[in-house]
Amino acid sequence: MPELKELKPTYLIYGTERVLLDDAVARLKAQVAEQGDLDFNYDVFHADNSEAEAIVAASQTLPFMSERRLVVVRDVHLLPADAQRVIARYVADPSPLTCLVLVADKMTKGNVLYKAVQAGGGQIHEYEAPRKSRYPAWIRERLAERGKKVTSAAAMRIFEVIGDDVGRLRNEIDKICLYYDDRIELDTDEVDEVLSATTQATIFELTDSIGNRDRQKALRTLQKLLDRSEPLPAIYHTVLRHVRMVLAAKVLTERGIGQPSAIARELKLIEFVARKYRDQSRNFTIEQLRDLHRQLVQIDFDVKSGRGELLTALERFLLRMA
Repeated sequence: MPELKELKPTYLIYGTERVLLDDAVARLKAQVAEQGDLDFNYDVFHADNSEAEAIVAASQTLPFMSERRLVVVRDVHLLPADAQRVIARYVADPSPLTCLVLVADKMTKGNVLYKAVQAGGGQIHEYEAPRKSRYPAWIRERLAERGKKVTSAAAMRIFEVIGDDVGRLRNEIDKICLYYDDRIELDTDEVDEVLSATTQATIFELTDSIGNRDRQKALRTLQKLLDRSEPLPAIYHTVLRHVRMVLAAKVLTERGIGQPSAIARELKLIEFVARKYRDQSRNFTIEQLRDLHRQLVQIDFDVKSGRGELLTALERFLLRMA
């Protein structure tokens, strides 16, 4: 994630991850607040109900008893082309006393605002979600920014439980930092205590129970998920995918491709996840895994053809699993 250090008169920040955009705006706001009183020098515009002339007028207004003004324009990519040209003309010669922040979900290098900010000496930052393989490192970096030192295993646990939803990950990081306010070093035991309060039963507990052939835990976890109103079709498809991946790891291992790194390359997975699939595949013969997969495919067929009910079929699958 790029850092916004030296304060510039104009910024263009864009990307599909709203959470990261909001974080960038918050950091800029904190920087400007160090140089000015934002109680009377802070304006926020939304492109869907704002005029370009009003945005420019606010940007040209002198700060009131302050060194700086902050003007934020949300969803600037939604502005009509003529309105964007009006703002681009201001960006070419901006007020040195105002920090104008243009926020967009999407932006091209050929856009008039992009060119204007670039030519006028402003800063442009694109914010995207990390690649799948980068999430654990990203989690560690975000926690390090908050003064927390977490192990790789702890970061992977957070990713495994919460998934790749950046907003949920940020919320979980906030909770961990609040829970361990006076503690710096954290391992899996510490994050598990916070995660368990967030999600008492996760789909990952269910799939791991299946992979470990723990029928009783699988049934208990399924019931907990249903008690939390988790969608049954989503549970089914996650279980199907998990069994399919364990089977794929088994097939690769029997072909002599048994190293987690090699399995990860073949299946396009994070190595930690590939290792888990490989380890769980050792609990089954290849025939057993193929049979489990056939059973799950048959459940889908029966439900769609009206010959079965998904919850009953899934419970029977778990009962027969061991």
